[in-house]
Amino acid sequence: MITVFAHRTNAGTFRRLMRTAPGAFPYLRIATYQDAFRALRVPAGTLIFTDFDLLNSIEMDAAARMADAARRADSDVCILNHPAYVCERYELLRRLYEKGLSPLQAVRLDEGRVPDRFPVFIRCEDHSYPPDTGL
Repeated sequence: MITVFAHRTNAGTFRRLMRTAPGAFPYLRIATYQDAFRALRVPAGTLIFTDFDLLNSIEMDAAARMADAARRADSDVCILNHPAYVCERYELLRRLYEKGLSPLQAVRLDEGRVPDRFPVFIRCEDHSYPPDTGL
């Protein structure tokens, strides 16, 4: 069984996808983090963690502990996107840019660095909101 963990505000997106192709995902189930945290048990199988930008630091820690508990309970469990090791937006964009794999450069306002090229836009580091400014 493959379990996809999603934030409650985004779980409907996964469920709609599954409804568009009935029977195409027989081994896939969607679980919200909020329900999983209350269940006090971790499902077996493959675990996919998503929606990190919608979790606060306490929820991220709880998701990481849940992944670790699953690994302790079953050494054969497959964990994709372990919450303790995933790169969030800024770190991922920095790594991809530094390795020449992406033309997008991320710079935090408090770093004192200037972007290599313009135009730029400003966005919140957390959450999946659109940019705060236009280009």
